[in-house]
This record gives sequence, C-alpha cells and structure tokens, in this order.
Amino acid sequence: MKNLFSFWIICLLVLLLAGCTTSNAQSPTPSSAPTQTQIANQAVQPSVTSTSTTTASTTMIPLQDALGDLQPQDVFQNFYDITQVPRPSGYMDQIRPFLVSFGQQLALETVVDNAGNVIIRKPASPGMEDRPTVILQAHMDMVAQKADGKEFDFQTDPIQAYVSGDYIVTDGTTLGADDGIGIAMIMAILQSKAIVTPPLEALFTVDEETTMSGASGLQPDELQGRTYINLDSEDEGVFTIGSAGGEHIDINATYTQSSAPEDMLTYQVKVSGLRGGHSGVDIDKGRGHATKLLVRLLSGALDPYSLRIASLTGGTAANAIPSEADALIILPASQIDAFTQYVKEYEATVQNELAATEPELVVSLESANARDLLALKASL
Repeated sequence: MKNLFSFWIICLLVLLLAGCTTSNAQSPTPSSAPTQTQIANQAVQPSVTSTSTTTASTTMIPLQDALGDLQPQDVFQNFYDITQVPRPSGYMDQIRPFLVSFGQQLALETVVDNAGNVIIRKPASPGMEDRPTVILQAHMDMVAQKADGKEFDFQTDPIQAYVSGDYIVTDGTTLGADDGIGIAMIMAILQSKAIVTPPLEALFTVDEETTMSGASGLQPDELQGRTYINLDSEDEGVFTIGSAGGEHIDINATYTQSSAPEDMLTYQVKVSGLRGGHSGVDIDKGRGHATKLLVRLLSGALDPYSLRIASLTGGTAANAIPSEADALIILPASQIDAFTQYVKEYEATVQNELAATEPELVVSLESANARDLLALKASL
C-alpha cells in the first residue's frame, strides 16, 4: 500500500502558513518515503458499483488486518477507528464523544460548542509559540447509502472496510472517507510529537453533508486562529483557495386521494442499476438520474393509458444522485400488455441515450406483491 502523500503536504502547509520556512521544521520520519495513496471515497462517489467490490478476482483484506502494512500508520489506524463509530448525518451522538475522548486522552483542551462541533487545541511546539494559530477542519458526518438488499444499519453498525490493491473499499455501503480521512489526518497531527507545528485548533463540524448546521452555527469568537485549512477535497495533493456552500429547498404540495377501481391491477415500475454519485462532484459526468427517468416514463404514459400512481419513491440522500427509483401504479387489465411493451421500448430508448455512462441501466415492470400493497396502505 502506498503512503498518504497529502498528509505530509498538510504538515508542510501548516508550517508555511504559520510563517515558517522548511528549514524551521524537523521533518517527521515515516517508515518509508511518502508517495501518493488513493482512498476510495464512496461518500463522494456513492454508487452501488463503486462500493460493492466483492468479485472472484479481487482480494479484499479487512482493513484492521492490513493496518501493519499501511503508511502513515497512525493516519490509517485513526481512519479504521473512525469506521467503527456510526456517524450518518443527523446522528452525531457517537462520533462526538469519540473525538472528545480522543482530545482528553491527549490532555489537550477540548470543547464542544453550542452547535455541537468539537474543538481541540494543541499548544505550539517549543520555539513556535509566536507563530499564528492554524485551524485544521474536517466534518464528522458521512453520507449513508447502501446497495439494494444490503442488510446494514448506519446508526448502529460499523463500516466494513477492506484493502483492495491500492484502495480502501467497502462491500455494499458508502465508506465515509468523506470526511473520515480528513479527521484521521488531523488526529495524527494532534497525536504527533515529531511534527513541529504552531498553535493548532482542530475543528470537527457536524452535519456538513445535509444542513451545514455545524459551520453555520459556529460563533466567530469560538476560534482563536485566523488561518483555516479545510481537509475535505477531492484531489490528492491539490489545494483549493475558495469556499463553497449549499442550499436546501423543501417543496410541499397537497393532492386529493381517491380509491382505486376494483377492476384495475397493481404493478411496480422501477428504474435501477444506475451509478449514482455525488450531486456536486459527479453532476457533470452525464450519469442518469433515476427519479427523473421514472417521472419521464410515467408522464409519457398518462394520456395513452388509464394509469394511476399510488406511490413514487427515489433517492436516499439530498446530495447523492439517485441510483434507483420505483413507483406503484394501477392499470386496467386490458392495458397491461400494451403498457408492458411501452416500458420495454422506453428502456431501450434510455439505455441507448445513456450507453456511455450507464451500462447497467434497467427499467422493469412487475406485478406488485401483497407486502408492497400493505406497506403503501400503512403509509397513507
């Protein structure tokens, strides 16, 4: 496994931003010269294809068993420890005390602000006391997505991480390297007695993936430093000067429910097999959007058929491109054959349109089973 090059670059950048030259720093002594390591960040690419990696030709070693071969070892040990702490957005009750305990065990000043963020302060190395404080920031939460049929509870289960070649991967869930690897690198810097640093503030914010309540709730007087490095980027060894934000919109509407005629049959129409992805990082890659594809199919069927929609569901996270969507519909028995042909033709059309980016796209139509109908009835 290759070394995590960006970790050492971050250490150097901290010194430069503190007003030091490279000759002021005592270089850390890793077990081997650092080179670039690729981290498979399924929070950035949360598609089922990228997270499900079990194949006959792939060797997957549990991350815990591979730690002795990974460098920098402290970074990967920290990352493994983080994977064992459930932390989906909105559920910070386990990762927050984990970080508080980490800071306290190092005898570092550790506080939790009113927004639920954790701040850990490390004094300057000897001779660096007059340097300006540098803030290192990462977010605690992760995008929680899993493959269809995967039995996994993000609120209680640890992430099952593996080493496969030069990647850390998972089997059917998001990995949480966004921003678990950022947390792990900051923890390693706080732990290190070899890395010479100015005063440091480690800021771990809550719910970046959803509401950004940690960043927006941070009060100006909480931080002592004014130089800020965010460890949550997509490209190894690349530093971006800028900022980013997000906007969340809720759209609500009312409609009148009506009983289904007794002579109509219930079917499930489903769009699946899409790659999904991060709504920011992957939005320009021409991938399919399962909900949009499903709505397109249904809207084209409203006039030719006596179709009624009982339910429509798509997507699992606000910042992830939906990889699956399904709808329960009802149709007269006399129109089932024609509608089945319509679905097949639509599938062929969108498969042709997205052949370059979505080779596993499937549009299916199946008779709804009793469990689907009971679940729909319970939700109404």
